[in-house]
Amino acid sequence: MFKEDAAKLVMDTSQTKISYSTMATPDWSAVECILSAGRYGYDGVDLRVSEDRGELALAMSPADRLTVRSHASGAGVRIPSLFCYNTVAEFKDAGWTDMRDSLLRHVELAHDVGAESIRIFAGKGSQGFSDADYFARNVAFFLEVLRQFQAAGVRILIQNHRHWASADECFALAEAVNHPFLGIGFSPEHVFCGHQDVREPLSRLGHFVFTYYVADGVLAADGSEFQDGFPGEGDVPLKAYFRQLSNAAPFTGWITFKYEKIWNSRLEDPEAALPKGRSYLSNFLSMP
Repeated sequence: MFKEDAAKLVMDTSQTKISYSTMATPDWSAVECILSAGRYGYDGVDLRVSEDRGELALAMSPADRLTVRSHASGAGVRIPSLFCYNTVAEFKDAGWTDMRDSLLRHVELAHDVGAESIRIFAGKGSQGFSDADYFARNVAFFLEVLRQFQAAGVRILIQNHRHWASADECFALAEAVNHPFLGIGFSPEHVFCGHQDVREPLSRLGHFVFTYYVADGVLAADGSEFQDGFPGEGDVPLKAYFRQLSNAAPFTGWITFKYEKIWNSRLEDPEAALPKGRSYLSNFLSMP
């Protein structure tokens, strides 16, 4: 599918880079999102692949894919990842072949538009990652598909999520696979909502984290509901998690403003949220 000579994904480890997720801009096109990233001073933008207000779709024509790639290149804006809502094995009767086919369709799209990674979810299966057989099947699965991802020059980022694989499970899987093209998109609000203690994996295995999502909100007293809000105005200890991540070595991946207006219409419109988010991320990185 892909030429091996185009297979080298070179990581820029010189400094931390800043992007925003288009969950903040649910009504904008891919081109509008790319141009806005440049206008507001972001290094990149993470685009969504979805039939539900996504900027990209798996059915996009080659010409439309090239248009996205050309605009990003022309604007000097990178695409750190595509947010993918992939098929997950052993969920709703899907099998491992279904998941593999889903991931490969997404990696082909990422390759065509020039995205560095795809963000995916990993499932818990019937017994969860505590089941040794299910864990082993996941390890074998990712080792198999990563051969084609490496050929495409596209990384897989598993995002921890309170309804999918937890942060502990993502770290355990990344450590077991131990492949340069498998990383983690670390989402602190999901760790917070799940009351997880991640100090040990963040400190010991932080090198697997390629994206740190900056997302905040308020958790109800009974833990039943999490209301998204602007970073720094909620309950999530964003800086504390980041210090743990940077404990062994300075973090030089992507910091992504993940402001989920797409699911919460009460949140600020992107024209106000994006410049405010860019300013917050700059201050965040300078905090001791």
